[in-house]
Amino acid sequence: VNIMLAATLLPGQTIIENAAKEPHIVDLANFLNTMGARITGAGTDTVKIRGVNALRGGTYAIIPDQIEAGTYLAAVTAVGGNVLVQNVIPKHMECITSKLQEMGAKVINYDDSIRIMRTGKLRQTTVKTRISGKTATVTGVDHLTGSTVFAHDLRAGAALVIAGLAARGTTFVEHIHFIERGYENLVEKLRALGADICRVEDE
Repeated sequence: VNIMLAATLLPGQTIIENAAKEPHIVDLANFLNTMGARITGAGTDTVKIRGVNALRGGTYAIIPDQIEAGTYLAAVTAVGGNVLVQNVIPKHMECITSKLQEMGAKVINYDDSIRIMRTGKLRQTTVKTRISGKTATVTGVDHLTGSTVFAHDLRAGAALVIAGLAARGTTFVEHIHFIERGYENLVEKLRALGADICRVEDE
């Protein structure tokens, strides 16, 4: 993202190899192109940017946040329940919904929403990323127990919240400013779903 933004107004051609392919990368390229940028290859391993002298104004509707939506899908799968997540692009969510289905969740895709349901026991699955040559093996346990944990970044912090929701007892997640940087009203949305969660001041 940062290289693409910088290269848009730099002279000559910039090539990004081994580029991220997520939908928000493609969306940013489309946004910049509507403003006069010359970006090709977004969504593939190689993105090419030919610099332009200036960008013009414009109007653009951004795509829904698939990471935030994925967090709620994962939370329902971890804790159980039946939730309709609205304002999503189901195709963008396939990488996570396919794994959640393997783990025992039921997923129903609609035009711009996803219903996620989980009532039975979770099953193990295998997940692959862009890392090669290293393997992390996680052995499931009967249950998690609440504890005090620290969020060190956005997504890890959200994962700790989900773990806390699924755990027995009380979990305190500290350094929540990392989480709130990327989630709007996370506590309120989870409470609306029935979660026993609240924001407390540091003692």
